[in-house]
Amino acid sequence: GNIFLIIAYIPQIHKVLKSKKAEDISMTMWLMYTIGEVLLLIYAVSTKDLIFIIFLSIFVLGDLIMITLKIKYGLFKNNIMKSS
Repeated sequence: GNIFLIIAYIPQIHKVLKSKKAEDISMTMWLMYTIGEVLLLIYAVSTKDLIFIIFLSIFVLGDLIMITLKIKYGLFKNNIMKSS
């Protein structure tokens, strides 16, 4: 199941990279995902569950990529355009 969750990141990341647009992506959702996955990662580390440590680390990496893309292509793009 975790493999499908990892694969699910690819189309969204690809779409943003290709279109260079991220205005419609919810920063709140990605921040909440990241917080939840970091908390689960902390739990996995505390229980020494290697499989979940690996998968959750990949999920957090995917979240951070999406947050970075949102900042680069969506978060401030409208503000810059309006001030021009």
